[in-house]
Amino acid sequence: MFMRTMTLIIGFFFSISNYAQANELKCIASNKLPSVLSGCQGEGCSVLSYPKALKDITTFKKMDVTSKKIFTVKRCDVLKDFKALTLLKKFGSAKILEDFSPLKKDQIYPILFHHGEGFHAICVNNKLMDATVTGDDGFPLISVLNQTESETWISLKGPDGSIGYVQDGDFYEGHYDNYSARYCPEEHPFGKEQKILEDTLIKNIESTLNTSCSNDSIKMEVLQKKINEQLKMAKIKGYTCDTPLAKKPCSSQIENNLYCKVDFSDGSKQTPIMIYKLKCLKSDTYKCTLSY
Repeated sequence: MFMRTMTLIIGFFFSISNYAQANELKCIASNKLPSVLSGCQGEGCSVLSYPKALKDITTFKKMDVTSKKIFTVKRCDVLKDFKALTLLKKFGSAKILEDFSPLKKDQIYPILFHHGEGFHAICVNNKLMDATVTGDDGFPLISVLNQTESETWISLKGPDGSIGYVQDGDFYEGHYDNYSARYCPEEHPFGKEQKILEDTLIKNIESTLNTSCSNDSIKMEVLQKKINEQLKMAKIKGYTCDTPLAKKPCSSQIENNLYCKVDFSDGSKQTPIMIYKLKCLKSDTYKCTLSY
């Protein structure tokens, strides 16, 4: 069983310090919504895997994009005091599927939070209780009738110590993300040669498409082999890249993922896999771009 810890800020004032003990405390009253829950819905969603911003962001004074802007975090700035928060706007609802004292089959209770792996926090007689849709022993079995309505926000500390809020997005790398292709130069797996390699990849893919796709009858596996041969010509030691082609590889618009990795044979670093988005458009010739 995974650990589930969170903090509830009831009506923005009352705090529950340890969610593991929250079943002994009163639930949020419905007239207190919206309320803030520390953490985010889903397993591992509040984990910061890379400490720096992957792009520029602007924070707000409140969890509201119409509120005053506080400070800007630039790409490659350290994300200080990163905290994930959930702004709960509306309860969900769950139906009890089996008797589980003091719960009775077919009773309906409000849902406050989704932990991940099928677990939800429900409000029972003004107390919080974990329940599951998967039938794990020791927890009530439920079906979810309505999901909660909520927003995920990130709290950050600015250069002057002020706290700003920004809506959740792809400006950071979380527990299940792989954004190593977007790392800052000092941590990027390709190091200072990143731009050289990416330009070479684009050039070689364009060359392959423009040469091979002039033959309308070229087979996908032949074109795939030619592209892979060209990808290996980039001059970065230990790297490999691959892009699985669609069924119509020579269409006027090609969109694929490009998977690249660097093998550090001395074991000094973990082998990273970078995922680029490859897009090639054809007018007279193919022109390709890489994005993240």
